[in-house]
Amino acid sequence: MRINYALVVLLSFGLSECAIAAFGPLQIARPVKVERIYVGIAAVYVTFSDALLTGCDGNQGGYLRPSWSFIQTVDHEATKRMMSVLLYAKSTDVDVEVRYRVNDAGAGWDLCSIDGIYLY
Repeated sequence: MRINYALVVLLSFGLSECAIAAFGPLQIARPVKVERIYVGIAAVYVTFSDALLTGCDGNQGGYLRPSWSFIQTVDHEATKRMMSVLLYAKSTDVDVEVRYRVNDAGAGWDLCSIDGIYLY
């Protein structure tokens, strides 16, 4: 029996993509402060103080949704806007509200998607 390895790889990739996109309803954490910002090659990961992001890695952080290529096409302009808000909040130490979704199929850093940041 001949196995089409390319088809197996594509199907495996497709199944993992579906599993990654199993996000729950929008949740809100407030007030929190921006703690750390990690800018990687593929996405931006942010942690917040006070561990109020229930369900996220350490209840503290997640990837910025518009920068996370595993769940959508990267939106560079939206990522820049969110980064400017995060950098302002970090540099001035102001409280923010985080709007996020928990990835039911995720683990570690893949547990949450940050959909929005609200400045007080």
